[in-house]
Amino acid sequence: MIREGRNRPLVEAIDNAIEQAEDLGLTFIASILMMARLEADQSIVMTQAKRGKDEHA
Repeated sequence: MIREGRNRPLVEAIDNAIEQAEDLGLTFIASILMMARLEADQSIVMTQAKRGKDEHA
């Protein structure tokens, strides 16, 4: 939960940057930002999976 809480503002900032890049026609930049967004989401998912594994151990 702690890491997810820290990542949420990052995800929102990336989403805003993607939107701005798309509005400006910067598709390459938008695609790079989308990869960053996926990395942030993956970090959240991995943290949740680890937490679930630790609870079942």
